[in-house]
Amino acid sequence: TMLECNLVAGNHRFQKKLSKLHTFTSEGTLCQSQIDYILIRRKWKNSLRNVEVVDSFGSVGSDHRAVLGFLRLSLRKTKRVKGQVKFDYTCLREEPEMCERYSVEVKIRVLVALSDVM
Repeated sequence: TMLECNLVAGNHRFQKKLSKLHTFTSEGTLCQSQIDYILIRRKWKNSLRNVEVVDSFGSVGSDHRAVLGFLRLSLRKTKRVKGQVKFDYTCLREEPEMCERYSVEVKIRVLVALSDVM
């Protein structure tokens, strides 16, 4: 479903006249309904600027109308949080003594944390 996939129907975000809403016309009853949608990830929903339905494919003989979506993309590099420290763990691989000291320190901290819980 749309909720599970984190999607939003773009057609419902913009108010349009009734004549600009229907995307399908049934042949027998000429009943008009909106069954075609533009789906966009919730993360990008504010990039969607407009959704329109146009009759441009009437000459093809289709009973559906084209749904157009207009997007404005602004792609930026994600900012790194200030104060976030990158640790260099290569010395643990290269120096066995440092690796042993690190292992002992971690075991002591785990034991202390477990004793505090109990």
